[in-house]
Amino acid sequence: MSELSFHQRIFGKLHPESEIDISLVNQFFNPSVLLEKSLNCREIPIEDILITLERTGQVLGDPQGYYYQQCLSLMPSLINYSPKMVEKGLQILKLLLSRDFLISRLSCLGNYHALDYFAPLPYGRYQRAMPIGTICHIAAGNVFLGSVDSLIYGIITKNVNILKASRQDLIFPTLFFKALEEVDKKNNITPYVSLVYWSRVQQQVTDYIKQNVDAILLFGGEQAVKEYKQNLSPQTELISFGPKISFAVITEELDDHQLNQAAEGLALDVVMWEQRACTSCQNIFIEDRGQTEKFAGYLNYYLAELSDRYPQTNQDINDQVEIRKERELANWQKFQGKGDVLTTEGKQYTVIVDSSNDLKDSPLNRTVFINKVNKYQDILQGNIRVMKYYMSTVCICSETKQMRITEDFMARGVMRFCKPGTMSLGKDGATPHDGVYIPTQLVRLINFEDLASQKYSTTYIAPDRKQKILLSRINAQLLNSQKCEFYREFFKESEINLDNLEQFKSLPVTEKEHLVKYGPPASEEMLTDKPERAYIFSAGGTTGSLKYVYYSASEFARSELYWGEGFKAAGITPEDRTANYLKAGAFWTAFPATNQGLEQSGCTILSLTANQTEDETLGYLKRFQPTAIFGVSTNLILLAEAAREQNIDIRIEKLYYTGEHLASGAREFLTNTFHSRFIRSLGYAAVEVGPIGFQCEQCRENEFHVFEFYNYVELEEQGAILVTTLGRSLHPLIRYRIGDRAELITPPCSCGRTAAKIKLLARDTDMIKLNFAHIYLKDLYEIADQFKQLSSQFQVIVEPENTFIKIKIVFETVDHQVDLKDRQLIENIEKSILDKSGEIKQNWEKLNISQFTVELVFPGSIKRVSRTGKIRRIIDRRSF
Repeated sequence: MSELSFHQRIFGKLHPESEIDISLVNQFFNPSVLLEKSLNCREIPIEDILITLERTGQVLGDPQGYYYQQCLSLMPSLINYSPKMVEKGLQILKLLLSRDFLISRLSCLGNYHALDYFAPLPYGRYQRAMPIGTICHIAAGNVFLGSVDSLIYGIITKNVNILKASRQDLIFPTLFFKALEEVDKKNNITPYVSLVYWSRVQQQVTDYIKQNVDAILLFGGEQAVKEYKQNLSPQTELISFGPKISFAVITEELDDHQLNQAAEGLALDVVMWEQRACTSCQNIFIEDRGQTEKFAGYLNYYLAELSDRYPQTNQDINDQVEIRKERELANWQKFQGKGDVLTTEGKQYTVIVDSSNDLKDSPLNRTVFINKVNKYQDILQGNIRVMKYYMSTVCICSETKQMRITEDFMARGVMRFCKPGTMSLGKDGATPHDGVYIPTQLVRLINFEDLASQKYSTTYIAPDRKQKILLSRINAQLLNSQKCEFYREFFKESEINLDNLEQFKSLPVTEKEHLVKYGPPASEEMLTDKPERAYIFSAGGTTGSLKYVYYSASEFARSELYWGEGFKAAGITPEDRTANYLKAGAFWTAFPATNQGLEQSGCTILSLTANQTEDETLGYLKRFQPTAIFGVSTNLILLAEAAREQNIDIRIEKLYYTGEHLASGAREFLTNTFHSRFIRSLGYAAVEVGPIGFQCEQCRENEFHVFEFYNYVELEEQGAILVTTLGRSLHPLIRYRIGDRAELITPPCSCGRTAAKIKLLARDTDMIKLNFAHIYLKDLYEIADQFKQLSSQFQVIVEPENTFIKIKIVFETVDHQVDLKDRQLIENIEKSILDKSGEIKQNWEKLNISQFTVELVFPGSIKRVSRTGKIRRIIDRRSF
């Protein structure tokens, strides 16, 4: 017990004094020290803070661990809770400290990464949240989790925190701080939190705190609220949550089964925390139609049952006297035929039945009043009329009157409504506390309304800050990955708490075959949670077998924020009228993702799809006259060809293509046909991982800035691209080989963005293997660029012929004006291909090539993949 004796723990240092005095306060909590601490604290990435807290929760919540065992050993006698109730509290604490729960608490900020940088919000807005500075937490002793729970709010908002422990419980905060210090090897939290205690006689300390911290967060009684409101410095805010009372309402239409269920849940609400929490049930009002006696019997039964599960220990003599007094008064009422008292010998609970519309103060410790009313509205005429400040939670037990009850009681000050069994559990971190979102009280939101918002995007973050944040995001994804069976096994030999980005390279690479084998529909081993409110999308079709991935609805919505940034960087403005000419349906993300991304740019959207004929599309374009169009390159060429054939003059200022490389002849053909000012890629992406890159006005063809805060991109030695999803957690992909190759463009882009810039080279699979020789698709793209008669649409067909092979390369022309039988053109193309593939030219016989031909066809002649409109580049009919 000596090692758990209370000591001051000030910013990571132990001080032997059992009570802080004014000299220590002056030394460690003076304004200059607190300001320096605050400036350093806000530079810690939020993910590092959340990870540290989750690991602290795991240490505290380990039933075999030191801290868990110490709590079970010491806390019951200290706070008069049964060991089982302390155990329940530790289970809840583990939930409170989990990264998912902490993120839900921060959801009120819109995007919790706003604590690190200007984070994107819908419709082109950005959010930046700054901690208010230093918070002093005044802990209450009614529920032992309360002090730490208050502290957590301050930590996750990146404030400096001083926790003044309650005299009633100095042990639990000590255990929490010891566990935190053990886990926090990287000093993400410990240097910015303090655990102290001072008594009321230390008025100088109280006054100093009131004058020098930025906020006091107080959960306590009425006297404590009054005390801390007095003589506050103008710079110090008091965020107080004083004494509250909670009750339940049962309406008349409940049948016997429903009454039983309500009683079971309310019994737990009475037992938990011995009714000391503000949300504990002390009164139950029931619309009496003869079922009160039945309900009271059910409640009596469940309270007796819970008394065995959560036995009371060492009840205070004063509490016993107060309970005894209430029982005797109730027995007298019963004797007069005006009520009832239910209890069980050897079980320490009391149910008192009466007829009243007033809220009654309970002596707590499982003493509950059942108040019969004619209709629930009678309560509104009782003493609740003067108790607005004290209202907390109403438990609604009703099938038909939920909204009416909520409307009536919220006007009387009630700010929380719930179902039986949840009054004192609070498992939804996204909900407000006593009508406010506490995190929003502990930060300040930055206003920059008159400045160009796009200049605040993640693509402008200084490189030195960026690396630290990216490392924290990767560590968070690695921690998240341990929720799924696949990555637990995949990384079982790997260190997943990284100290630097270089260590990340040692982790194994996720391949496409992993996605096929362990992803949907074959398996859900790659999922971290149940796929509720989720999409399934498919990738592949032009380069191999289909692969499927999950996106939660919120993750898909988040991707659109980045697409919006990319579209704006590529030149889309609110003045544009943009045609979305991409294929829709068939599990493909392109059309909905583009539409939602365009929403963020502010432009007007023409949701055309490419599912209809070119003639119909031309009619729409003629009618609505878009200034920009987004489409797969092959579909844009077919559309331009149709416009020329029909002599339809359409002017589209901005052309954006995707999916296929555009040869120079095809680019010229498109820009001339549509009288366009420029043609650019609408972005670089893969269905498996979402948006990867975007083009700014300075990007050349195949150059892209990377969306570094949505996907982390690595380039292997030979240029293979590995992508790690940072914006998706349901179906994470870590170091996923995307199938493309690229090179890093090292000089900073003249656009001023700091986001990494890459140049796409070719797909890893973009080659035809012919024993020791190869035909590379990148060479065919370059050849298409050399001949203005050719578009960039081609297909390589390899067929066996006995022991030989035939190779045919089919090119689509840029329009119907080209002579498909132009022998000179065909010979020139063949010669260019063989010059590029010198090994084939020199080893014709060794490679067993019986025929090598080039064929020209008109636009649209090569069969497209129906779901995307893209071409399958290689048809290899050899058997291996």
